[in-house]
Amino acid sequence: MLVTVFNIFCRHYQLFRDEVSLWNQPSIHNIEQQTDRIGAQKQQIISGVEYLNSQAPNAPNWRITLPEERVPYLTYGYAKPKEPGQRRASFENTRIDPNTMQPLAPFVDTRGEISFIACILICIISM
Repeated sequence: MLVTVFNIFCRHYQLFRDEVSLWNQPSIHNIEQQTDRIGAQKQQIISGVEYLNSQAPNAPNWRITLPEERVPYLTYGYAKPKEPGQRRASFENTRIDPNTMQPLAPFVDTRGEISFIACILICIISM
């Protein structure tokens, strides 16, 4: 009986991993949605290009991710130079509050995986 309950819990938990990850990031919970979204995005793109040009002018790739309902912050990122033998370049990302244009506190994005793995281990041990 207990194994069945854990099994059901683990399967349902898998559906909510993204929500658990969002919940584990308290620095983004108080970011307010912008009222003039189009005008704000224009300025965010300009600011992003200026930021990336100052931080990584010679980077092979830049990435600007604009805020949306599920991800309410900006992300400015650039590719670091590849190490010898490395297949792909790693990205350096900076999360920005779109209202203050200040960097947000760093966080480890586990995407709810740690809790999911713990759930699976509990299910296996309880068998």
